[in-house]
Parts: sequence; C-alpha cells; structure tokens
Amino acid sequence: MKKTLLLLIMTGLLMCSCNSKKSVSTASGTNDNSYYNQAKTFLAAAQYNRGIDAIDRAIEANEKEHLEELFFLKGFILHAYGETTDARSAYQEVLDMKNVYSPYKKQAKQLLELNIEEEKWRKKRMETKEEDKTFTEEQIQEVSPEDLPFKPVEKLPRFTSCPESSNIEVKNCFNEVIKNHLVRNYNTDIGNMFGVYNKVRTYVTFKVDVDGKIIDMSGRSKSRFLSLEAKRVLFTLPEMVPGEQDGKNVVVPFTIPVTFAPIQ
Repeated sequence: MKKTLLLLIMTGLLMCSCNSKKSVSTASGTNDNSYYNQAKTFLAAAQYNRGIDAIDRAIEANEKEHLEELFFLKGFILHAYGETTDARSAYQEVLDMKNVYSPYKKQAKQLLELNIEEEKWRKKRMETKEEDKTFTEEQIQEVSPEDLPFKPVEKLPRFTSCPESSNIEVKNCFNEVIKNHLVRNYNTDIGNMFGVYNKVRTYVTFKVDVDGKIIDMSGRSKSRFLSLEAKRVLFTLPEMVPGEQDGKNVVVPFTIPVTFAPIQ
C-alpha cells in the first residue's frame, strides 16, 4: 500500500539576535534471504541495530546490485545517530561509484555537505559555550505552530525570488517558497523505509546569518530519520537576502514545523 506524504508547513519567526514499510520496499533479487533484503525488513520493522548489521554484512558480501543503496542507508542511519565521521565515509562511497544513473548521489552529496556544516556549527557552539536551543520530546508533543515565539525585525530575510515589499508579503512569499521546496524535494519513502507509520511532526530550527546563509540548523522529532530528512531538504534552500534591523544586517532565527502524515 503506497504511503504518501502530507506536509503541513508553517514558518515561525523567533527572536532576532543582532549579534549575531508494514509494507517493505525490497528490490527484486534471486535470493530472498540476502543480507540486503534482511536489512530492508529489519529497518521497516524499526529494528535499526539489526538493520545496520545486515547492511554491513551485505557490503562485506559485495552484493553489487545494491551497494550504492546500502552505503547510502548506512550513511543516513549513522548520520541520524550522530556518528558523523563514519556517515561521511559512507556518503563518499556513494559519490565515488561510477553508476550512470543514480537515485542516491544527489541526496548523498547534500547530506555530506550538511554533515560537514553540522560539525562546524557544533564546534563553534562548544567554543562559545552556546546552548542548543532545541525542543525536548515533551515540548514537541505539546507545542503548536501558534505557540512559537514571534518577534519581527524591520526587514525579514527573503528569498531573491520574493520581491522587496512589506514584511507580511515577504513572509507569505517566504512560506510559499519553503512549502513548494519541501513538496518537490522531500523523500516520501523515508517513513516507510524506517518503520514510521504514524503522523510525526518535526521542528527544524535554523538561523539566516548576515550573509543570507542558513546556519546552526537542528531538528527535533520523535523520529531521528524524519528529522534528518527535513533538515536535508531545508538545508538546500537557496541563499537569502538577510534581515535588517536599524539599517544593519542581522541574524534571524526561524522554526519550521514539518508534519509527516502517512495516508493509507
């Protein structure tokens, strides 16, 4: 039964800082008991430790037909669990493969770039002793988009495709760009792939810096895999014209709620 994705998107502008499957999608093969098929079955049943073990065994067995997908899945899982160094190695394996057609290379490249930036942001926070301003699981269950803090700046950040106008019009255009970007780029198979069959909301927080670039991105969700996928997509948003306060470019934080809702 096909899973589809309902993305309910709303942007909430936070305080401005001026200092700153049980349907399993298995590929056809001659051996239903291959490590690859075992891995897919375990992952779809949310047995992630057994899934990553089966992935490693499939890679060791050199199941060539599935190697690219196996390395991608390995990188994605390790990345979601914070094993950033090993995740980068797995993503690089995908990028180094010579397949003429690849459904994984583009996403692996995006995730690798996100992974590298996350390491930079983490080191910077450690150096400045800045706390991660993220939601706890209890807060995720209670908060609604209407509850998100909102304090406008004189000029909101805007995408270059949005005309310079009032903050209300800029925000409407901003929301529309993000909604369309999510719909076009979100991998709707992620939930089914990792055994997520219920509605899950992810909160992605990030800042638009004084150069219009996205920095300090983090995500909170009951599914670490949906969190990573939401971050991947939002990380690929185009650069923006930065926000302004008192005639100066300022850092502006955002929170984007993204709801994954599988429909039978």
